[in-house]
Amino acid sequence: MKIKHILSWLAGATAYVVVALFLMGYENTKMHPAITETMIDGFIDKFVHAVVPPANLDNYTFVFDGNATYSGPAITNPGYFSSTTTTSTVSKTPKEWLKHGGYSADEPEVPAALRHFYDPLGIDGGKKYLTNRGTNWEFIINNNGLNPRIDAKDWALHHADNSWTWDKGKEWVKKALTTSDKTKRDEYMARAWRCLGEVLHLIADMGCPPHTRNDSHAAPVGWKYRIALGDPDPFEELVKPSYAATYEGGAVDPALKSSCRTATSADEVFETMSRFTNKYFFTNQTISGIGVKKITPIIDDRPAYPSPKLDKLAYDALDYTFYQTMPGGQRVKMCKDKNWFSLRGYPYIDAECVESQAAALMPNIAEAGANLIRLFMPALEVSVAKATPDGLVEGKVTFKTTGEYPDKLTYQGEVTILVNNKDAGKVQVDQDGAFTVENLTLADNDKVTAMISFGGVYVKSEELEVSSLDVLAILHECNEVTISLYGEHTFSDGTYTMPISIPGASDSLSSTEHVTWNGQSFSQTIERRWKDGWQNIHIERITKNGSVSLDGKRLNSISGESYEELDYGGTGEYVEKWTDKIELQNVPLFSASPRRDNDLPSVFYRAEGSGVSSYVMNVVHKYWRKDNSGTILREYISTNWNSSKTIPKLEVQFLSNW
Repeated sequence: MKIKHILSWLAGATAYVVVALFLMGYENTKMHPAITETMIDGFIDKFVHAVVPPANLDNYTFVFDGNATYSGPAITNPGYFSSTTTTSTVSKTPKEWLKHGGYSADEPEVPAALRHFYDPLGIDGGKKYLTNRGTNWEFIINNNGLNPRIDAKDWALHHADNSWTWDKGKEWVKKALTTSDKTKRDEYMARAWRCLGEVLHLIADMGCPPHTRNDSHAAPVGWKYRIALGDPDPFEELVKPSYAATYEGGAVDPALKSSCRTATSADEVFETMSRFTNKYFFTNQTISGIGVKKITPIIDDRPAYPSPKLDKLAYDALDYTFYQTMPGGQRVKMCKDKNWFSLRGYPYIDAECVESQAAALMPNIAEAGANLIRLFMPALEVSVAKATPDGLVEGKVTFKTTGEYPDKLTYQGEVTILVNNKDAGKVQVDQDGAFTVENLTLADNDKVTAMISFGGVYVKSEELEVSSLDVLAILHECNEVTISLYGEHTFSDGTYTMPISIPGASDSLSSTEHVTWNGQSFSQTIERRWKDGWQNIHIERITKNGSVSLDGKRLNSISGESYEELDYGGTGEYVEKWTDKIELQNVPLFSASPRRDNDLPSVFYRAEGSGVSSYVMNVVHKYWRKDNSGTILREYISTNWNSSKTIPKLEVQFLSNW
């Protein structure tokens, strides 16, 4: 009995190896590295070079393929098991590590083979891992303990037995940010990039239909001789590495794009990609619906997938092809049913269908992968708070929590100081991430920035101009702000040169109505109602908020809105109402005056001429008058930014009345 048991186990193990070797389509030496490259390209184009980059990537630069390399463990000789796979320490660029992860995710081959399937619908009794056996060999595997019963999502992101998961990659990133040892930081980032590369491999698998529809595809003798042995999938076997770059720029499914862009976790992206592929694409053995007759899947030991269905597709009798129009607009060849003697038969997927499907899948895979890279990046902010002519520079590196990095950490590496974009030296941060440099050679108007780097990622501060005048300190002494936009304005009742303004209070401010400051941000709220000596009722509501740059020399943004109402006699029979709103951005400093003797502090931001339009985001002006003759409305329409009558001008004035 013991010998029989051993022989049985050996037979199962042998079958496990054989099947594993040939469940490795969508291969890892060319196809996956090619797809990874499109994900990197997509990340740079969609996020790094975006007009408004994601909040966690503001002031980031990525050098994925520069001269700098990072040393870490890599697969240098493939194998079936860990014992037959060689790992060595090598040096690679970040891009090379990411592409290597696309390769190494399939190594060692036997353990990897059955862990790269994820059925988001769990069509086989809720099981999301691979249960299908495409050949009799697989019966041995799927009916004993050799089937790991691990799905691709868990394996890629969280599984404790996988040394290269998403979770472990983030741990390496955190180690890199919290060490003061540059050599260790580089080593940690090499491991982090490889982890991310392996996850990108698995998200690419979620763009391969058999991996999301519980359809194994052992192909020991390939596609050409499939009739003799094996159960290959046409997409796995016939897709070409060149399709990745050829079709990466195609239309992305709107719902997938929206879901990926708003995702705050890798789990969400993984789920979105797998459900998209499962919903819109057949495999050769999961086709169902009404064709020339009722078609049931070749894999018939479980329910058919709810979509796609042949009877919901468009059929072209001229080329015997079922077509699907994707939400992104592509018309995809799903399958054909031309049989012997030009008769219709059981549908199948051929090379034309594979390329057509790849054209629709590749842009979505690139989108999903780009968003995984986005989510993998920690949010860091480098700031320079002070730069004075006597050579003093002060600043801080701040870590911001995100959905993937919910716990606070403190950066503990070095900071590079740049003066007029030239390296002026490096300084180690303290235990709080703050840094101070003294005795630099600085002069008024020099531009100072600070920068950190980890594994080819560079995070830079906003530029701070050296000045003996502390504009931010002056602003903090101001308790009132007004906004005015001068120009030739067109209203619904004509054209006027009157200014549109957001005023201060109509009389002296109470302490609760002062501008309040929180670092670089400010706000003000004024609400009043009163009756004057003629029994007229006045209502006044004014709100303003915005922020300035670190040095106070740029008004980053300001939004001001005012509402005034005057009820003559307080009877409601004759009422005038005004509402104004102005929103501005990036307005330059015009002048700043500190408190001196009898002079109160003030700061003016100003722009003049046709270029004023670039600072103006929104303008609203409305006037109502209700009397016995009805309601009259005057409404702002536009401004002539090139007027010869009145030169456009905007002013934002911060003042103090005490």
